[in-house]
Amino acid sequence: MGKDVGMFMITYLIGDNTPGSFTLNASLIVSTPNQAISGIGKLLQPTSSPQDIHSNLQGHYAVMCIMPQNCHIQIILTGYPIQAWSGYGGIGPANNPNIKILLALTEDWQSGSATFAFMNSSGNWEEIKGVPVKKISGLTPSDL
Repeated sequence: MGKDVGMFMITYLIGDNTPGSFTLNASLIVSTPNQAISGIGKLLQPTSSPQDIHSNLQGHYAVMCIMPQNCHIQIILTGYPIQAWSGYGGIGPANNPNIKILLALTEDWQSGSATFAFMNSSGNWEEIKGVPVKKISGLTPSDL
């Protein structure tokens, strides 16, 4: 998917999907002319201090070419808590991030690896490194 695409939607499963492990679903809209990305993310971890974190994701991507014929997509996203906010009340409160995501994808946007950090229920950051990423279909933002 190149510069000529304009805008497209893509959804990723981030994590190895084994029982008890962290799973992050990210449904993203990519704008190729300005390399901007926005979307919705949902982080789940059902066991030992369960996590269920929903985020508005914002960020950007860059094409990183190490050598000719060896390019990758790097995506950097920051997530903020989802809040219902009255349209009559102005711009809304400023929120601190609740998730940070770094994706390294194949040039075709299909798979790769990720490192992410999230704010746990105790207010501390936890980091998960080197988990697989794969494109999935059939999941929309309303499913998250």
